[in-house]
Amino acid sequence: MAKLEMLEHTLNCKTHADRAKDAAGEPSLAEMTRLGVALGGRAETFMGLSGLGDLVLTATGDLSRNRRLGLLLAAGEAPQAAMATLGHVAEGMLCAHEVAARAAMLGVDMPICQAVAELLQGRLAARDALARLMGRGPGVETGGLVDRSGQSGR
Repeated sequence: MAKLEMLEHTLNCKTHADRAKDAAGEPSLAEMTRLGVALGGRAETFMGLSGLGDLVLTATGDLSRNRRLGLLLAAGEAPQAAMATLGHVAEGMLCAHEVAARAAMLGVDMPICQAVAELLQGRLAARDALARLMGRGPGVETGGLVDRSGQSGR
């Protein structure tokens, strides 16, 4: 019986971690897609290697500089200290603010990008960014493929 309980505990822990990753991944893809469509791109493009593929690799790859930077920030390191620890450039550190500003200019809702930009600028703590994002109610995260009326988009 003890082995069964250990297995169940292990599976539950893994499931919770997977759910946390899923909770961030799908809305992130939706944000990327909304911005791409607003800039004239095709939503389908983001379902391939240049969208979903890059997002998955960035979020899970041990060699991803952006992921390693995020882990340092989540552990409580200040942005500049995290960059020094990393020892080289993580492109997200340099472009998150510009992407968030461009999205705002175009009226594209990108709450994850906005929170990351504020976190990287030292204006928002990681726990506060998470609380803000988790505090958003459930919504349709379809990347602009389906509007609120259920009609197909681009």
